[in-house]
Amino acid sequence: MSPSGLCFRFGMNLHGKLLERDAAGRPVTVGLVGAGKFGTMFMAQARLTQGMHLVGVADLDVCRARSQLRTAGWPDEMYAASSLANAHKKRSTLVTDNAAALISDPNIEVIVEATGVPALSAENRRLAGRDVCRELACQCSQEAKHAGHR
Repeated sequence: MSPSGLCFRFGMNLHGKLLERDAAGRPVTVGLVGAGKFGTMFMAQARLTQGMHLVGVADLDVCRARSQLRTAGWPDEMYAASSLANAHKKRSTLVTDNAAALISDPNIEVIVEATGVPALSAENRRLAGRDVCRELACQCSQEAKHAGHR
């Protein structure tokens, strides 16, 4: 069953839950590893999703990551955090080349692995020691392809 089917079947309203978290001052904290095509699509949605805080973006090419944030509509001041602690405190975003720092931050609840490199993805999952949102993204992407969306 697709993730959206599961949400419907069990009556989950993820949008409502995000709004509740936001109202309580506890947005879902997310770390993004990879600022390529999928990462940039995620950035564009994260900026507009109330109740979600993109704490950090890790990419080997920090300049490209900043450029992709700009492309996704992020104002420069939204990703000007000087550290993870600063990003959490000011609800801004850190851009870094240190994926391990994002993955090991106990205050980041969700890691989105968007490198597109299977060996790197496996290593990031090993470092995380917890679920990493790679499979769901791949599954949704495959479902979109089969539905005729690219």
